[in-house]
Parts: sequence; C-alpha cells; structure tokens
Amino acid sequence: MIRDILDDMGLGDAVRFRNVINVKDYGAKGDGITDDRLTIQAALNAAHDAGGGIVFVPTGHYIVS
Repeated sequence: MIRDILDDMGLGDAVRFRNVINVKDYGAKGDGITDDRLTIQAALNAAHDAGGGIVFVPTGHYIVS
C-alpha cells in the first residue's frame, strides 16, 4: 500500500522505504475515540531523531487535542 503511494508520488525508487515511520507502531489508534496526540508526536520525534523520514498515517480518524 505505501509502496503504491510513494510510486504515485514519484518517490518509490528514491526513498526505498528508508525512515518510514508508521504512527500505529507508536501506539496511535485512529479509532475516533482515542487521543492520538502523544503517539503521533512520538512518531514525529522519531523521524526528527533519525534525521528525517516519512511519517505514515494510515486511514483512520485521529483525535489530536
């Protein structure tokens, strides 16, 4: 799925999935009930600490308050 998205953006070969960080790997639920602010921030921080990357947010309803 993410490979298709990157290919559509013309980034498939250039990026090769280096530093792709999925917010769900950091505990985000995207269920429309849970506040995902801290988990999304953790994913953003991880991308920063890695020197950059792509923070992938799968389809869902994320509450950030």
